[in-house]
Amino acid sequence: AGETHTVMINHAGRGAPKLVVGGKKLS
Repeated sequence: AGETHTVMINHAGRGAPKLVVGGKKLS
């Protein structure tokens, strides 16, 4: 799960905060 969160954070840096929220829900 930790690795998945890291990937979501990288995507968020590109401008996709929704992915971060979705990652937390998936966790």
